[in-house]
Amino acid sequence: MLPTIQGAQQVARSSLIPTIKSSIAAGVRHVSNSVAPIRNKVAIIGPAGAIGASLLLNAVNAQADDVYAVVRPSRVTEIHEKGISVKHGDTTTVVMPSKHPSLHVVGSLKDVPEGTIVVNTVKNHQLMDSLKDLQPGHELVLIQNGLGHDEQVQKVLPGAKVHKAISYVAARQLPGRGVQTQGGYVQIGAGALAERLKSAFADQSVFEVREVPDITVAQWQKAALNCALNPLATIFGCKMSELSENEDYHTVAKVVLAEVCNVGEKVGVFRPGDNAYSAVYNEFQRLTAKFPDHPTSMQLSFKAGEKTEIPALNAYVAGKGKELGIAVPVNEFIATSMAHFDDVRRGSLNHDQFQLEHGGTLSETGQHLVDLAKHQLRLTEA
Repeated sequence: MLPTIQGAQQVARSSLIPTIKSSIAAGVRHVSNSVAPIRNKVAIIGPAGAIGASLLLNAVNAQADDVYAVVRPSRVTEIHEKGISVKHGDTTTVVMPSKHPSLHVVGSLKDVPEGTIVVNTVKNHQLMDSLKDLQPGHELVLIQNGLGHDEQVQKVLPGAKVHKAISYVAARQLPGRGVQTQGGYVQIGAGALAERLKSAFADQSVFEVREVPDITVAQWQKAALNCALNPLATIFGCKMSELSENEDYHTVAKVVLAEVCNVGEKVGVFRPGDNAYSAVYNEFQRLTAKFPDHPTSMQLSFKAGEKTEIPALNAYVAGKGKELGIAVPVNEFIATSMAHFDDVRRGSLNHDQFQLEHGGTLSETGQHLVDLAKHQLRLTEA
């Protein structure tokens, strides 16, 4: 039996502010203006992940003054001994702390000096736990996909100094512990912090740091793309190129993008004359053409039985839509359906068992999604 659309609203509301232990908040005091920033020192939370390893390779190549790789305490010894393997182009580099005196592998943010830029690259559901040792003088940069992360952090850690960044770095985990990165760029709001990031991550052959005039606008644009690309490729089980080439899939994608842009305009991120939908739709077309066979991050997470980013994407949009009185039924249905399949997939089933036992329901969900999107499109064209 398919989950109801109304259930998406409950998922969205519950996903906005997760329950976090109050002891985390107690560990962060108000940020003191007396903490002097250290221009060329960075810490990377999650340096062995796809994006984190890309950042690590760039910072080491750029010879940043100090680079702190923040990992779970249980992994400190392993990374000291084995390093982190990153394939870029045809070259595979094993980043070994013993070969880079400026690289420090630590098991806690308490070991990272105040004034350091701390770039958090962990998955959405790991975010708050990874910040339990955040220090008053840290400059925190959130690079997770989706919306609402800064709201979560500020609510639980009101003294934290939080900045938003957006990754367009093409990277993926390889079998085992390795990572393959294919370049791209990271966006950050214009200002002094952007200059510090450019200095720390100066190896543009790995990726480029780009300043944007309004990081919130850029964040919503990226979120709109992810609301379409990630769950649709997962539900339909298709390549990225098919989201443009298949008429039904393309219809759903267009409605998803339009709904996100409508909510973004209502909250004041997009201005009525900005033509936000055209901008994100053109980028959607560009990405599906440039990476036709590239799996989305959500497809990989779902196949591995990991939590997906739905709470920060379609469910967040559904929650904001309800709050503002804007109908976003396609995003709501995606949020509810993916939350349901997330729960089932993250049980004891492996991916093959899931397909065998629930593949028919997933296919039925896709067809219902197509029908719903076509209905919404007819209403807007009437």
